[in-house]
Amino acid sequence: MNKDVSVFPYVVRFAVVYTLALACLSAAMAALNVHGNSGTSIVALIAAVAFTAARFVKDQRRTPTTGERKRLTWVSLDASICVSIVLVIVLLASTDQLYLLATIPGLVTQLGTGMVIGITVLV
Repeated sequence: MNKDVSVFPYVVRFAVVYTLALACLSAAMAALNVHGNSGTSIVALIAAVAFTAARFVKDQRRTPTTGERKRLTWVSLDASICVSIVLVIVLLASTDQLYLLATIPGLVTQLGTGMVIGITVLV
């Protein structure tokens, strides 16, 4: 019987590939003057998941167990949210628009915490 392995190295790989995929897709779209949408992010997520899964199978010579798959899924979701937050902050900082982050608490107050959580979960 296979012993569960730590998924942390694979989550790090996922985050790196996701970041690079987003950057490459964004650069390509900017060069081609194409406007992006949520599909761009989905393509980057699929690429990162495919790379991470293939790497796990190559390293471990087996598919992840149910427990490993669940941990990898949830922690990768957390990592993708963190990557998105960091990239938004970097983008705002590079365009001298960090002050826009100060508007977020006001928006949460106007919409209501429940609505913000609902939108976040839905998206």
